[in-house]
Amino acid sequence: RIGLSDDVEFGLLPPLLRALRQEAPQVVVVVQHVDYWRIPDLLASGEITVGISQTRGLPANAKRKLLRHIQPCLLRADASDTPLTLDEYCARPHVLVSHTANVAGFADEWLAEIGRTRQVVLSVPQYSSLPALLAGTKLIASLPDYAAAAMAASGQLYCEPFPFKTPTLDLSMVWLSHVDTDPAERWLRSRLEAFMSERAPLAS
Repeated sequence: RIGLSDDVEFGLLPPLLRALRQEAPQVVVVVQHVDYWRIPDLLASGEITVGISQTRGLPANAKRKLLRHIQPCLLRADASDTPLTLDEYCARPHVLVSHTANVAGFADEWLAEIGRTRQVVLSVPQYSSLPALLAGTKLIASLPDYAAAAMAASGQLYCEPFPFKTPTLDLSMVWLSHVDTDPAERWLRSRLEAFMSERAPLAS
């Protein structure tokens, strides 16, 4: 029972599942959607044994392993030889992915620090709807590099770096100390790390 934020599920889960089907075809994987504020409760209740997302405010008996640094990217449906400038980024309508139905996110905080704002015209609860929403529009969306790359792989969307410097975000794997030495859990964590960390081969 794995807790994944949906950007991780979209961008990093498929290669892992292909490998697990080969390596351990009898294993049943149950994925729950998590965010950093839900992980502690789901771990404590046993609904998940390991979670992967951005993490903060973990319980004292939690273990954490950094998997990768997240590079924020933007996604657009209109092809261009040149990336968006900061002015264009601020002028374009934005789709925000927010699990709490907010209309402001990390990018708005980062823009505020340089005295700029953007226009969020749509807030949706999950990343998986972005390809359909962006298609044929001037809308742009901000998302982690691995999710953006997975969506751009279809050939319908285009991924590019942010037009301004952003802080680094971290993606971590979290579990509770009582499953730390469990052989099955150790195996699962080793596979998660092998396929979802920065050093992971994208096809293996």
